[in-house]
Amino acid sequence: MDYLPLLIEETKYYLYAQRRGEVRLNPASPLLNVDRLHQVINDYKGRDVDFSERKILKAVGYFMLELILENQPQVQHLKSELDQKLSTPLFRDRCGARLSVTELEQTLQAHAAEISTDEKNRAQQYISEEVAPLVDKRWRETDRMCQSFMGASYVDCYDDFFDGTMTLKYRDKKEMCATVADLFKEQRGAKADDPQVILADVRKVAAKLTVKFDLNTIKLENVSSPRASMYADPFSGEVTLRWPSGGGVTPVAKVWHECGHAIHYQNMRSDLPFAFKHLFDLRVLEAIAILWEIIGCRYYGIPFLGQEKWWPTIQFLSTYEWLKSQGHASYQKLFDDNLRLIFGHSFPKFPGAIRFLEPAFKCFRYVSAFDLAQIIDRRLVARYTDDWIFSSEAGKVLRTLMREGGAIDPMLPEIPA
Repeated sequence: MDYLPLLIEETKYYLYAQRRGEVRLNPASPLLNVDRLHQVINDYKGRDVDFSERKILKAVGYFMLELILENQPQVQHLKSELDQKLSTPLFRDRCGARLSVTELEQTLQAHAAEISTDEKNRAQQYISEEVAPLVDKRWRETDRMCQSFMGASYVDCYDDFFDGTMTLKYRDKKEMCATVADLFKEQRGAKADDPQVILADVRKVAAKLTVKFDLNTIKLENVSSPRASMYADPFSGEVTLRWPSGGGVTPVAKVWHECGHAIHYQNMRSDLPFAFKHLFDLRVLEAIAILWEIIGCRYYGIPFLGQEKWWPTIQFLSTYEWLKSQGHASYQKLFDDNLRLIFGHSFPKFPGAIRFLEPAFKCFRYVSAFDLAQIIDRRLVARYTDDWIFSSEAGKVLRTLMREGGAIDPMLPEIPA
């Protein structure tokens, strides 16, 4: 595949530029070449390609597909309209400061008392009447273009990418909703602490597991975002952990999750192909991070509730159903009906819910990751007891899993059931 190195290099540059906020691609980029996309897809489905190369081709092909769909003129036009709707300061807080609907929602999360009920109601109406219809149009256009380029709907393309597991998972809808509903029967406040204190605890556990976690080679960065995150440079491999600025405390699960990503990258083998570090399989990359959340909860002696699983579950079920209906169903109704299955009649309201629809079925990635992380934990508990998080033997198994990045077999032959 003499074209593959160029596509990989272009992907690295794109991810690097994206980190710096430069997300516009040159129209002549090979990543936007539809003929090349077809060649990549045909080659990954061919029989004369070895298993590892097939995975790499598949990862690059679907990365290209998202970029091509996102850069279609009509989709770009709708995105520009949507960005304008979301950023125009049409609302005010109680002090009279002007806010966009995005800023208003952020204020509601952090300081709800600063927004009057009237302004909140106006914003909800604006989202449902002005924002949601544009998102709906954008996704209908995306699905139409996907059928034009790939000969298959968006949902069918991604069911193929996930080897049919989306359809299989959807068949367990009733069980999925019941499992998530059970998580809320044990509602507890999330444990929080100073990120530096939590980092010291992560180091202690990593040392017990004999797993590499070298903070001297990790860049720690304060950011204005309220969320912690991790970034691995696609060229140098340097890992950056980013925390909310302003001091205070951060939920421990968030810190362990992002540290889990950093630990994963530090324990990948040095000759691992780029695609298995950054593109494939992102379900596995998230599963390892969630596994470290589980480790953190066990270290502190608190239950791993995984309450955040409800959001990707609702997104997945609603998105799958809406796209399968080819947009004929009401996304809002599907979303509300699925919320009702988990929360009952007191389900939270999300006006214009379709605006939360994310590309590349990111929601399914997280649903699968939660399941995989818990399977890994159960198998390690069965072999080493609940205290496996302090076992160097369990750490050896964990290192074996992490060294392969996103390329591990989801059947987990390293940890037989």
